[in-house]
Amino acid sequence: MAETALIKNVISASEVKINTYGALRVIRNNLAHGNRGYDASDLHAVTVILDKVTRAHTLRALGCEMKIQQRVFGKN
Repeated sequence: MAETALIKNVISASEVKINTYGALRVIRNNLAHGNRGYDASDLHAVTVILDKVTRAHTLRALGCEMKIQQRVFGKN
């Protein structure tokens, strides 16, 4: 996720040093409060990754074994 254009742009535009998680926080807050928008294709690239992470964590919470969780990312 750190390699996506959106994360890179937010990190480089930040006045304070932030990491990927900090960039996600900034993006979420800006969107939630209507402070600014972001390019749709840049947002899509990040949301695809976050969707997969969420699915894998949900499967883990449901007790699915690792190989099931890895299928979310296309790994067997």
